[in-house]
Amino acid sequence: MPFPLTILLALVIALANDYADHLQAPIGILLTPLVIISITALLHTNRHPQLVLPAAVATALLLCLHDAGIKLYGGGMHDLEGQGFVNLFLFAGLLPAYLLQSSLVRRTQGVSPRVKRWTLWVGPLLVGSYLLFFGSLGLGRSY
Repeated sequence: MPFPLTILLALVIALANDYADHLQAPIGILLTPLVIISITALLHTNRHPQLVLPAAVATALLLCLHDAGIKLYGGGMHDLEGQGFVNLFLFAGLLPAYLLQSSLVRRTQGVSPRVKRWTLWVGPLLVGSYLLFFGSLGLGRSY
């Protein structure tokens, strides 16, 4: 499958889960780990050597978009307890997705070790930066 079509399909999966969460609030949050793993698997199963790093960047951006959609559109930002619940399911999906991504990247032939290292670091850096700056999405910190 061509890479732009793969990105479009992953985007549809993320937005469909956000919309499902908007209609039936807990279902989208509960499906978040499966959505995260499926987006990661979908974008990294191509295993074309030139698409390893763009796939990691696209995966991280789609995961951030999905999380923002759950919190803003799906209704997951009611209070700090609700955000903790959403973040719990986010991290429940991020850990196996990262392990899957690192396994698929390491098995990809024809990629230099430097590009593999960048690929394994870019996802956590982008998602971590997103969570650091936009983790509460406008609620602010309540101490």
